[in-house]
Amino acid sequence: MGSPESEPERGEDEIHHPVRISQGFFMGIHPVTQREFRQITNRSPSLHSGDFNPVDNVNWADAMEYCRLLTDRMKLQGRLPKGMICRLPTEAEWEYAARAGTSAATAFGNQLGSAQANFNGESPYHGAAVGPNRGQTTPVGQFPANAWGLHDTHGNVWEWVLDDHHEYPDEPETDPCYRSQDEDCDEESYHVLRGGSWNSTGAECRSAYRFAEGNVADGNDIGFRVVIGTPAQ
Repeated sequence: MGSPESEPERGEDEIHHPVRISQGFFMGIHPVTQREFRQITNRSPSLHSGDFNPVDNVNWADAMEYCRLLTDRMKLQGRLPKGMICRLPTEAEWEYAARAGTSAATAFGNQLGSAQANFNGESPYHGAAVGPNRGQTTPVGQFPANAWGLHDTHGNVWEWVLDDHHEYPDEPETDPCYRSQDEDCDEESYHVLRGGSWNSTGAECRSAYRFAEGNVADGNDIGFRVVIGTPAQ
């Protein structure tokens, strides 16, 4: 987890360290769409339009509430494996899944252009060709998947994760989850966003890049992805 010191444009908070994830989990193949969000919450908060575009303009509490409602529905339908819930991924789970077994700066190698992901292609990563800046979200699944079949882990919308913002250790960890027990959405707490968005640079879409916002933050570049797994501690 994190990035080696040799990775171009790395951040100082990306301390490279080994992480063991001991529990299996299932991850959505793309961010939650506007249609999916509306079906579960009966709300349409997005500032962009399109049923199959990722939901945007959601804060951390919105994402947490969606996961709670989805858990309740899937339990009633008998669709959840025993002992599992729908929730946000931990930061470690997110990076593990986004990397899909790779160790390069992105799931596609050490360059990233906007033919591979929806970000500001006028600022590609590490020598990739300059491309279009689409200026908005795009339908999920439109860009290539990583090696594990996950789409839009780079670009489209920033994705909330479960963890509070924290400093990485410089030693090994097992199942890390830096989560406050207070789930209230207040301006004093900060949670981590991952993956970059449609208006990010290529460097901000790297697998290791971290960004934190207050719980009440939303915007037309913020969404989330769901995992099914055991409750995170």
